[in-house]
Amino acid sequence: MDQPPILKLDNGKRAFQVQTSEGVFRWEYDVLTIKLTAEELEAKFGLRKLGEDKVVSPTPAFLQAFAFRLHEFGLTDCTVDAAFAVYEIVNTQFIQLSSAVSSQINSILAT
Repeated sequence: MDQPPILKLDNGKRAFQVQTSEGVFRWEYDVLTIKLTAEELEAKFGLRKLGEDKVVSPTPAFLQAFAFRLHEFGLTDCTVDAAFAVYEIVNTQFIQLSSAVSSQINSILAT
């Protein structure tokens, strides 16, 4: 009997070492949670049109709101600059995560 294909799931957890005025700490986050939070704010601030993938450049108001939300997720002392860095990093990590999931699905469907 053939063995079923193995699905290797990435839990989406990532971490940074963060330097703040209080010192260095480890910030762990879930890529999808942060990505969906960013998308919610993109829609709220008019950066993303419903049903479209294209996003215009983030505005200071968007980044300030995103920094506030990141603070709620445990990224203390989050500035607009830090929020922009996390925004760019998480967008890239989401693309990588999506690609890995698609590859896994294609591999399973091919068997």
